[in-house]
Amino acid sequence: MTDTFFCPRSAENGGGPDSPFKPPMNGEATWREDGTCSYCGSLSQELFFEQVEKGAEIGPTDKSYKAYVRLIDHHVRGAGKFYFQHLDEAGRARFIELANAKTMKLGMPGHFYVLPYFCQAVR
Repeated sequence: MTDTFFCPRSAENGGGPDSPFKPPMNGEATWREDGTCSYCGSLSQELFFEQVEKGAEIGPTDKSYKAYVRLIDHHVRGAGKFYFQHLDEAGRARFIELANAKTMKLGMPGHFYVLPYFCQAVR
């Protein structure tokens, strides 16, 4: 049996453990074999960082909750999406560390149009 969890994106749609909706509309999800969330389609945190470490290009968006990932050497070819809500606290810290160290390969224009919602610019 696959472990289920509540997708953090589902809370925006009224999902969660106390939701009156039935699965999957209540946000109940599993990690699919390709490393994506069965509710929202996001890459997992582990797959996201694996791709970043391999040099995958992270595509900035005009949204504070999402980025695109040009996947490298993965059975889900092409572009994947990553919702920042799938980062736990340690993942957020790691993301900020990689971004500040400029070791994360960002696509055009080379910076985030809008910072991820858990980040802030420092002068």
